[in-house]
Amino acid sequence: MIAEIPYADEGGGKTRPALVLSSYEHNQNRRDLVVAKISGTGAFSSWDVRINKWPEAGLMKPSKVVCDHITVVSKASAIVIGHIDTGTLAGVKKKVGLLLSL
Repeated sequence: MIAEIPYADEGGGKTRPALVLSSYEHNQNRRDLVVAKISGTGAFSSWDVRINKWPEAGLMKPSKVVCDHITVVSKASAIVIGHIDTGTLAGVKKKVGLLLSL
């Protein structure tokens, strides 16, 4: 999906791809979505997960899920552009679990 993702260290934000992390149940009853930022630039960190099948995810170039940049966005502003592959999703679940000590 794409949505307005706030910057981590300053005001404002940028329209960019993101991966929805919140559950179907949450998303049915709320007006917001919990997401992780997707980026195609910058250095790769230990909190990032490469997106294996980035064209199927609707992305224009090789990208990564930035698992330590989780935020909430309005469902009304979100646009679905593709779907993430199961291997990448498993990696994201593992990193987010480590981040949150789950």
